[in-house]
Amino acid sequence: MQKFVRALLFAAVAGATLGGASCGSKKDDPQAQSQTAVLSGQVTPAASVATVTATDASGKTYTATVTGTGAYAFAAMTVGAYTLSFSPATGYTAPAAVAVTLGAGGTTAPAVTAALAPATATYTVDGTAMTANYIFSQGMASSSSRMLTFTANPGAAPPTVTVFLDGLLPTVGTRSLTTNANNARYMAPNYELYLSDGGAALGLPMSGTFVISAVSTSPRVFSGTFSFVGTAGSSTASPVARTITNGVFTNVPY
Repeated sequence: MQKFVRALLFAAVAGATLGGASCGSKKDDPQAQSQTAVLSGQVTPAASVATVTATDASGKTYTATVTGTGAYAFAAMTVGAYTLSFSPATGYTAPAAVAVTLGAGGTTAPAVTAALAPATATYTVDGTAMTANYIFSQGMASSSSRMLTFTANPGAAPPTVTVFLDGLLPTVGTRSLTTNANNARYMAPNYELYLSDGGAALGLPMSGTFVISAVSTSPRVFSGTFSFVGTAGSSTASPVARTITNGVFTNVPY
């Protein structure tokens, strides 16, 4: 009988020991490590996108800067599904978002192309904002010059700003708009003409600046800013001067 009782006690102790080992605290279990990999891609043209943002399923975002060759890469991101969105550089429109799945061995996202934004021009006349709905750029070989026209109406009907630039091809830099070679005109809705280089004849001070900030050879477009004070070409005009400020143009062809 005593041997039977001892056997039962031994079995009970052994069972308790095994049970304790199998039901140990989960805190002692090693944590599963998240897999990470590199997500990379390419945009064209190379300078068309500034940054790329990857957003995971939880809404967490990662940002990569696009290099001068148009390449980008996200290092050590957790594998899984992401949505890529693109922040365009000035003068370009954003490509559509791209869905991609990052695998354990790394993933190359589909290449994307950013479209060139259409030509635009805005300016103010005596503080009133104007938008040029029609933009013309014409090279004049006979005078080796270029004429730009920014107008709100088809057929160059006023109000219109016209700029004459020395040289057929634009170059980055600043030009005065108070010379015979480089000057500007504003035509008011009543067809009164105001000249940036017309103040001299009336003994009035002249001012005007045209800045070309960017020139692209592929595609052939340029961008910049302008401002000037136009003096009326007629002695009966009212007012005698117009002030054009905050002129901004982008992607004007040449």
